[in-house]
Amino acid sequence: MSRARKSKHGKEMYMKRNNFYILLAVIITILIFSCSAVCSQCKNIISNNNIGSSTSLSNLESTTKGINESSTQQPASSITETSISETSQTTNNETIISTSETAANEKVAPTIKLEIYEGPVYSSADDVYYYRIKAIVTGNPSPNISFSRDDSRGAWGKYIAQVNLKRGETYNLIAKATNSEGYATANINLSWESSGSSTSTTISSSTSTTTGESASSTSTSTSVATPSTTVSSATINVIFYPSEIGYIVYPSGINTSSAIIGDSISNSIVRGYFTFGLSGLAGKNIVSATLEMKTYKIWGNPLSTFLGMIDVHMTEDYLPLGPEDWMPLTTGTFAAAFYHDDEPLLASGDRLKNAIQQRVNEGKNAYFYIFYYNPEGSDNDFQTDGREFTKDTVNLKITYSG
Repeated sequence: MSRARKSKHGKEMYMKRNNFYILLAVIITILIFSCSAVCSQCKNIISNNNIGSSTSLSNLESTTKGINESSTQQPASSITETSISETSQTTNNETIISTSETAANEKVAPTIKLEIYEGPVYSSADDVYYYRIKAIVTGNPSPNISFSRDDSRGAWGKYIAQVNLKRGETYNLIAKATNSEGYATANINLSWESSGSSTSTTISSSTSTTTGESASSTSTSTSVATPSTTVSSATINVIFYPSEIGYIVYPSGINTSSAIIGDSISNSIVRGYFTFGLSGLAGKNIVSATLEMKTYKIWGNPLSTFLGMIDVHMTEDYLPLGPEDWMPLTTGTFAAAFYHDDEPLLASGDRLKNAIQQRVNEGKNAYFYIFYYNPEGSDNDFQTDGREFTKDTVNLKITYSG
């Protein structure tokens, strides 16, 4: 009985094990089919994505091709005038660059024209008319500008030149613009018609390549109303003040702060001295010269003490001032005499102009001394009587050319 039970129990265990294996096989089969379906769906998604990417790339290539074909078919002048975005697009390793950016980097030879910026304007202090001429310039790289003359010495900037006009003269101002691509020139002829009340100004301009071939030429004529008195060009007016000044109290008192003429508190005679440095005029042609001496201070009562004349002489070099310079060696080229009550003391004319020109040609300065003459003495009142001059009240006005 016991063996029969054991046999029955073994069969039941065997049946259960077989059923387990069958169930396991069914579950595995279901999982296999499920994974297969999922993988198939993934493949479809990937395929669709690839098709989409291929389509987008094809569309981009087609769009790019259209842009290139359109740019190729468009005339060159139209391309230059058309505004295109300056951003760059990269497709298939090719870069599309903005046309306007390319044009901006293009090098261009200069052009130049001249116009009257201001003038003619009359200056009564110098008895001159002046023009200010402006250059209008184009070109890439930015051109360098030069003028054949600028009496303002650059005071109005690199695009404007000033021309001072003197009576009866004309001046042809030439301007040049230069860059790496070539050069251009323009000129303006300034002249005064003394028989009329206006200036006749002819403006002409031309551009040339670096080989000197004429590229273009224009000419215009204008008439500018001005006062009937005229002046025309090419001279410069400068004012010199003493570089050195001083006086001597006879026989040996030296002072270098100002120039005094008259007598002293010791009843000694006093003479004055002053010097103008002329090195800046080297190589220049002196057109005119005026010496002006304004009294800075009146000491005592010189008008009743010194009733004669005041003399001024140009001398040889006496610097540094010492007792031996009481009566310096005169040049013999210039001397002027004034009444004792003249104010200011003014000297000009050919003698002074020629004397200054000689000193310039010799590379020397202009030395002067001043004193009372006939009589020169003292009223013996033990006080200073006379005139005092300073560096600010003595000057030499020079007009030169060249």
